[in-house]
Amino acid sequence: MFNRVTIGTSAAVIAKEGLIPQYISMVQSLPLLPETNRNQMYPVEVFFHYEAEGYKSLITTMSNDLSLLQRKARGEIQPSSELNDVIYAINRNIVPTSWTNQGFQSARNVTDWLKEMSIRLKVLKSYILDDRPATYNLSVFLRPDRFLEAVKQTYARKQFKQFDSIDFSVEVS
Repeated sequence: MFNRVTIGTSAAVIAKEGLIPQYISMVQSLPLLPETNRNQMYPVEVFFHYEAEGYKSLITTMSNDLSLLQRKARGEIQPSSELNDVIYAINRNIVPTSWTNQGFQSARNVTDWLKEMSIRLKVLKSYILDDRPATYNLSVFLRPDRFLEAVKQTYARKQFKQFDSIDFSVEVS
């Protein structure tokens, strides 16, 4: 278990002790999101709070799963069915379903997914701490659909309009 990882089209053998600690290290090196408050004036700010909380929950889930996998690899525990699903995914170098249920799978393998998550967290952190940009990268968000609703609500509130009367139009060029 945890001895073989597929990288591209070739297979590389990684020692049992190296794979899980590598993922744990990657999760621990993810950027920390600032503390936020859900009691904000505008819906977009509330959205950023819940995005930050969602990512924190996802990181906690990943850390807990990886810690349990490390204990399983040492023979200290018997895995639950949920942990067996994580083991199955990690052995095939795919992102476990328990992780993508909270977000989405944006890469084919765990290492690339964790690298992309680091980038997404940095961008989200800048959205929370810095001035609001003119454009947003929707792929940063766990729930981009909720961002669009928050934008509509914020616009309606600022313009004193009915929320139901606002529609988005999308132009692809």
